[in-house]
Amino acid sequence: MLDPARLRSQLTANYCGHHLVQYAVLDSTNRLLSDWAQSSLSGGHPLPEGTAAIAMQQRAGRGQRGHIWESAVGGLYLSVLLYPSVALPRLLELTLAIAWGVALQVRRDLGVAVALKWPNDLVVDGRKLGGVLLQGRSRAGRVTAAIAGLGLNGNNPVPAKGISLAQVLGKTVDLHDVAAIALVGIETGYEAWQAKGLAGLEPTYESLMLHRQAVVPQVGDRATVTGIGPRGELQVATATGVQTFQPGEIELGYEVALGAGSE
Repeated sequence: MLDPARLRSQLTANYCGHHLVQYAVLDSTNRLLSDWAQSSLSGGHPLPEGTAAIAMQQRAGRGQRGHIWESAVGGLYLSVLLYPSVALPRLLELTLAIAWGVALQVRRDLGVAVALKWPNDLVVDGRKLGGVLLQGRSRAGRVTAAIAGLGLNGNNPVPAKGISLAQVLGKTVDLHDVAAIALVGIETGYEAWQAKGLAGLEPTYESLMLHRQAVVPQVGDRATVTGIGPRGELQVATATGVQTFQPGEIELGYEVALGAGSE
């Protein structure tokens, strides 16, 4: 278990993680906060924004589209409660913003060259370091609460397509440091998105995209990823023009084939 006093002393976020609960083992930090948010909103006493939950191990961790997220001891499994006042479809934008914020913070504080695999994966050397899962509570098409879940490989064993911070850095990492970095990254991405919208993050996000200028064979032999659209959709240039895709409509692997003329 993390030492709350130690984590608090290292935390530089303004509000994310200031109210925090942690568990040795939990089904899902996202599910816990989602249930708590629903109860608190129904009772008229909403939990403070930035309330966070950390588990040392999850029994039912999930990624995008219901994929299982292996949550062995040694990784960071963290969720944060946010209150964006937006229409429900805009949660895709927030997913990208959170991934962007965490990637930049890890790069800045740990010197790890994290790339972004659209829409929600953090990647190093073509292998998965972590992922973001956004889940929302809504009423009349508006988000009443959003749960930003983050799984980040620290010292835990990883599958063949995965990589951990311990492997990248060549040493055991302190999860207090990793948690503090992640909480600042989530807050940074959230606040930048609220202040500037996705358009303000787009140039940096696209510069970190693993698949930018990559060929997408399932769309066409000469189809290449050009970046993201105004609502976070993937943009692919084809012989007949630019096509856009939502998560689940196209699958980007970890193999990257660059198109002709790309750098």
